Amino acid sequence: MGKVRLMEVPNLTACVPWALESLKKFVSPPENASLVYENEVPVTPLRAFDRAAQAGKIVIVYGTQNPDENGTEYDRKTAEMIAENLRKFYSQWPRGLMSS
Repeated sequence: MGKVRLMEVPNLTACVPWALESLKKFVSPPENASLVYENEVPVTPLRAFDRAAQAGKIVIVYGTQNPDENGTEYDRKTAEMIAENLRKFYSQWPRGLMSS
């Protein structure tokens, strides 16, 4: 585990230079910043979608083995709505998404 440090400061602004210096050391050399980000930042749903969008394709999968026939149809329509919302959202990106 990393070092834990307790500091008393008059206000948050007083911590900023120390925090920036600590962060700079943590990701040094600068080429390590991406590696540190990949290893330390949790994967959130939005981050996962962004990574997929950068690759150019997002695949939405839904089940068809729902014992309730209406449930399967509901799942399909929900998947289509999610796909359409993602197409709209990512169409604003310079590369966009591949449609299918």
